[in-house]
Amino acid sequence: MVVDLGHLQNPDGLKQILMGMKEDQASDKLVAKAAIIASEQKAELQEQQSEEKNPLAAALRRSDRQIKAHTSSVKKAKEAKLAQKKLMPPKELEERAQEFSRRNPQFPPAGLLALTEKLKDGMSKQDILEMIQKEYPNPIEASLALEFLISVTLEDFKETLQFAQVDLNKEIIDKREQEVAQKVEKEAKKATQEATEAALKIVQGGDLNKLLDYLMSTPIEATAIYKMLDEGYGKNLKKIESFLLKKCGIEINKLKKLEDKEDVAHMKNTMALLKKLQAIMGVDRYFEIRNANKTTKAARAG
Repeated sequence: MVVDLGHLQNPDGLKQILMGMKEDQASDKLVAKAAIIASEQKAELQEQQSEEKNPLAAALRRSDRQIKAHTSSVKKAKEAKLAQKKLMPPKELEERAQEFSRRNPQFPPAGLLALTEKLKDGMSKQDILEMIQKEYPNPIEASLALEFLISVTLEDFKETLQFAQVDLNKEIIDKREQEVAQKVEKEAKKATQEATEAALKIVQGGDLNKLLDYLMSTPIEATAIYKMLDEGYGKNLKKIESFLLKKCGIEINKLKKLEDKEDVAHMKNTMALLKKLQAIMGVDRYFEIRNANKTTKAARAG
């Protein structure tokens, strides 16, 4: 192995190397010293915070805990505070009632003013909701009534009413979403039932090509397809399934060669049908093997 010592033979080069080594050593010493100082400061701080060594620091910590506890208590007391009923002056109240009634004719001014009389000191959010819903069973009208009350109340009582309206509106939204979901589910079931009935008529007609076209264009659950084919073809079920599976594969190969983007949806439906048919045949195969095993075991036992 050959080592290049040219830089050592040069006096200037050797001088630079020695200076660099000294600088590195000085830097290492500074780092070590800083670490020692930091460690000492940390220990000193911990000692200062000790109750035995520094009663003042301990007293300050206890005071801080007491302040935090007091702040928390004040916050909880404020949340639990019973709001005092505060309304606008009578004249302004009547004007607001008339104005609100003009925008919402289903709320006569007299009824709105009577509603303000039902508000009492110390009513909670739940009390207000129960009172409003009793007067206005329709949730939309109840929310509007709360909107009026919010517009004529002051200070903490207004805030309590606003919280009540938030809860009521959330309840309205949740109920609406539930109704929409139920409606969509009902319509989906109806559409599936109609599609299955239409497919069954095609099965009864005996034209398998028409049946395949219908299944490729109309999404039907695999269980419904199986039941329909079983009822329509009975003993020939396996042959029918194989025929549809083969034809479905041929159709997919045709669609793959096309570049028309309009056929993308048709391709997806056809691929979905292929998977359903494969699943149906897989189930058939499972029960076929299972039944064969049972027969074999029974024969051996006999």
